[in-house]
Amino acid sequence: MTAEPIDTTATTAEHLASTDSSPPDVETDAPRHPPQAPVTVAPTRGGALVITIKMGNRGKIGPSEFRAGATPGANVDVYDDVGQLSQGCYPSWVLTRGGVTVQTSRNERCTSGGITMFNFGDSLDAPGSYRLSVTITTDSGQAGTSSVAFTVT
Repeated sequence: MTAEPIDTTATTAEHLASTDSSPPDVETDAPRHPPQAPVTVAPTRGGALVITIKMGNRGKIGPSEFRAGATPGANVDVYDDVGQLSQGCYPSWVLTRGGVTVQTSRNERCTSGGITMFNFGDSLDAPGSYRLSVTITTDSGQAGTSSVAFTVT
């Protein structure tokens, strides 16, 4: 009986490749870099400001009339051509009665998060014609003013 010769040309690497289920390491000339997050460019703020003063309802007794001693509070909505502004937007408030300044106030942003931005305090104790004005300036260089007139009786 003659023995068949055994083929010993299979290498150890081939043997490992046939028994290992993980992919072989492949060397490339390309440098390996971690995946980069997509770059998002914020739209540039600009355009005219649209400013709306929203008076509260506490003490309101008519369309533009409040009871003396009322504390309605006021908020402001500010928009430009990109959308609503909140950060980088600074309101300066002036309350006048009969043309005389009664109260001034400034805020560090244009959204209040549900908190009244302008608090009248006891400024509406005297009857008369009032005007609440707000001037807005932004970090983008935009500016605008809005006002609302009302009566206190």
